[in-house]
Amino acid sequence: MTHSEQSKDHTARVPLEVFTAIFLFQVEDGWNVNARYNVARVNRLWRAASLATSALWSKFQVSGDDNADFLQQILDRSGRRNLDVSISN
Repeated sequence: MTHSEQSKDHTARVPLEVFTAIFLFQVEDGWNVNARYNVARVNRLWRAASLATSALWSKFQVSGDDNADFLQQILDRSGRRNLDVSISN
């Protein structure tokens, strides 16, 4: 993002805590990890904020279709938080 683009990006002025609250609200009742990935894809700021929010990654659903790299990535992002995991077929 160029300097002129950054100056137009008003989200850069939003405190990290606000992003965290929004992200957690978005996934509060959901198990779908894809929503978390979508948040992380918006822009660099949102990605940094979402990856820094371990609570965002501590509740998820796994199935037999998930690969080990995907699961390791989720576990790494969840940090040392307690996990809330749903296992499906």
